Amino acid sequence: MIEASHSLRVLLAAGGTAGHVFPAIAVSKELEALGANCALIGSTGGMEERLAAEVSLEFYGVRSGKIDRSRPDPRAVWNALAGFGDAVSVTRKFEPDVTVGFGGFASFPGVAAAWLTRTPLVMHEANAYPGLVTRTFKGASRAIGLADAATMTHLPAQKCTVVGMPVREMRLEPAAARVQLGLEPDLPTVLVMGGSQGSVALNRLLPELLIRALEGQGVQVLHQTGRGRLNEVRLQTAHLPWYHCAEFVDGVAAWSAATLAITRAGMSTIADAAFHGVPLLLVPLPSSSEDHQVSNAKSVQIRGAGRWYAQSDLETDLKDDFVRGMLDCLQPEILGAMRAAALQSSPVGAAKRLASLIFTAGRAKTVLPTRDTSSHE
Repeated sequence: MIEASHSLRVLLAAGGTAGHVFPAIAVSKELEALGANCALIGSTGGMEERLAAEVSLEFYGVRSGKIDRSRPDPRAVWNALAGFGDAVSVTRKFEPDVTVGFGGFASFPGVAAAWLTRTPLVMHEANAYPGLVTRTFKGASRAIGLADAATMTHLPAQKCTVVGMPVREMRLEPAAARVQLGLEPDLPTVLVMGGSQGSVALNRLLPELLIRALEGQGVQVLHQTGRGRLNEVRLQTAHLPWYHCAEFVDGVAAWSAATLAITRAGMSTIADAAFHGVPLLLVPLPSSSEDHQVSNAKSVQIRGAGRWYAQSDLETDLKDDFVRGMLDCLQPEILGAMRAAALQSSPVGAAKRLASLIFTAGRAKTVLPTRDTSSHE
């Protein structure tokens, strides 16, 4: 437990994907519970603006541009530079005691502005191989919180602390969660989630394979398609009463309802699955930077909490292996072992640990009481 003796001002730089934004929101709740004043800085019109509004987190929008190193676009470069100017103005207006960067292109303006204005900077790195923003500003950071200890080999070890991946630490009873989502309460549930924005490839490839594997098996599917992509899946599955589609589902309810999940291999997704004890069939995004999603997926498989398949496997004769793997993972003995392995890597307490790191780096006047180790929550 940390008690703050004055209100720390924290500017959280995150955006682009829910995998960057949800950890920032989870940490903001821990910080606010300690009396901190938090705000989120991200791309104007990005999903982070909507998600911040949903949880009443103050938001500052700036221009941003995702720079594709394989096909540079001068407009993206210009937007990134313009966003940097916007972020400097925001930083001077908000006057944070500390800025916290969560990686991804949308965090760059806020992180760079912290560097220019000499605001204390903390980074959180989710992946085993650190992203470009973390690598660029590792020297300027006072502290770097890691989701994976393996990342420390690529960063200044003296600045690094393994805190885990912050998630929303809320669970529902599976039957209640399924009812909330319009599902049958007692049926095993396969969750398909291609990231917060959905996945065109998974929307196209998975319905056929799921129908082959699960027709008549007494299993239901909940498929999050992504906004504007419902028909990509519904046209293939509308005749099946056990195949449920939605553009977007509440994450806590979906993970609480899931028996098994088929997902991309972002660290936020993997952390949510571990917290809820949900085994994974992982299909890494082929275009992920430095192939970091493959590294993430391999780590899950080594722990025994899931299996991974290349996206190309789902498009060739190897898709039969995927179907067999799915059926194997639904067997009670295998499912139970994978669930136990997932729970062993649960990120419980990650948001609190990162909040502690932020307070220390921000030079807040905090009191760190001696922990009572005689009992646990």
